Order: sequence, then structure tokens, then C-alpha cells
Amino acid sequence: MRRLSSVFDVHSTAGVGTVVVARLCRPTSEPAPGPRYEYAAISIPAPHEEVCGDTWRIAERDGDCAVLVVDGLGHGPLAADAATQAGAVFDESPFEDAEVLIGRAHGALSGTRGAALAVAQIDGDGGAGVRYTGVGNISGVLAGGERTRGLASQNGTVGLQLRKVLSFDYEWPPRGLLVMHSDGISNRWQLDTYPGLAQRHPAIIAGVLWRDFGRGRDDATIVVVSRPLAGASHG
Repeated sequence: MRRLSSVFDVHSTAGVGTVVVARLCRPTSEPAPGPRYEYAAISIPAPHEEVCGDTWRIAERDGDCAVLVVDGLGHGPLAADAATQAGAVFDESPFEDAEVLIGRAHGALSGTRGAALAVAQIDGDGGAGVRYTGVGNISGVLAGGERTRGLASQNGTVGLQLRKVLSFDYEWPPRGLLVMHSDGISNRWQLDTYPGLAQRHPAIIAGVLWRDFGRGRDDATIVVVSRPLAGASHG
């Protein structure tokens, strides 16, 4: 599998399980530039549902990266409709001021069930920092460096009840990771309980955390973003 894959990575823990990512890319004659960001996501509907009431988006521009995670209230088609409308607002202008973006989403979701929503905008100038803006129970974490740091959200429901939206700025830690997920995944995880996991491909990290901390009774979405070191690659 490793020999045939363009990207390959694996993490295995005795007695727990193994997660593997393998990606095949179309051959090209031009050398691909080194990735500015690596990212992966898992988004799974609640049991017995055909659509997921969560959604996620990632956009890149001139070295900057913007990430959205949305959890429509409840699950099923009505939750999915609210999440999809929030995703459409993000798609229109993912790099505008996040407080303005969330204000526009609040208007767009009026008449829907509403949603929890968080936007992370990563500064591309050396990866110096990330601005995080969240409403509701989307979990955001910066992992890496000496400690894991939770990212602040405020109470409210986009589309139903929204107070003044606040953004918070954080330094991007050395060998840092951004992890964002809906409440279908417990926030009790700690990467340092998995030796070597923080250095694996984001798809491996997302898979392990979903496997071990997914609640199994609601929509579950997790997005993991890293900034590879110069010359580093998986596989």
C-alpha cells in the first residue's frame, strides 16, 4: 500500500486499533509545490439518518487558511439545511472579518433551526497566529508546543439568539495543530496519551479521535489542520 500511494500514513496502538490513510494522486509532469497546510475532516451523520446535520469548509488564499465547522441544531434534514446555509455564507467570502461573516450567517439562518458555528482564520505570514470566532458548542483546540490550548466560544445560536460576536487571537505553537469538532465528539481527548499521534497526517489524527471519542448518538464532525515543516511529508 505504501509503495502504490502518493500519501500514506499509519498509527497503531496495541489492543486499541490501527488507522491508515492512503491517497492516490493523478501523475503530473510538473513538481507539486510543498503543502502550505495539510488538513483532513470526518463528517458522519447520526445513527439512522441519511444526511449529516453538521458541515465543514476550508479555504486557502495567499498562504492564509480559513476553517468553518457548523453543527445544525438536532439532526436530520432540518439540521442539515441550517448547516448548509451557513456553509454557503462562508463560501461567499471566507476571509472577511469573521464577526461580520457570522452576522450574515445569523440573518441567513433566520427561520431555520439555527446552528452552532465557529470560524478559524490562520495567518499565513509564517503561521504566526490564528483568530478564532465561535458561537455555541463547537470545540476548538490548538495543540502543540508545551500545552494544549482551548479556543474560546461564546453562548448563543446562530439564526436564533446572537449576542455581540467576539474574536480571540492566539499564537500558533511550534509543530502546532488546529482541531475543531462538533459535540458529536467528546472534548475529553488528549493527544499526548497517544505516543507519536501529533506527528501523523491530519487524517490519522481525525480518525483516531473520532474512533475513540465519537459519542455515537449524534452527527459528528472533526477537522484537523497542520502546517508541515519545510521538507516534511507523510508517506
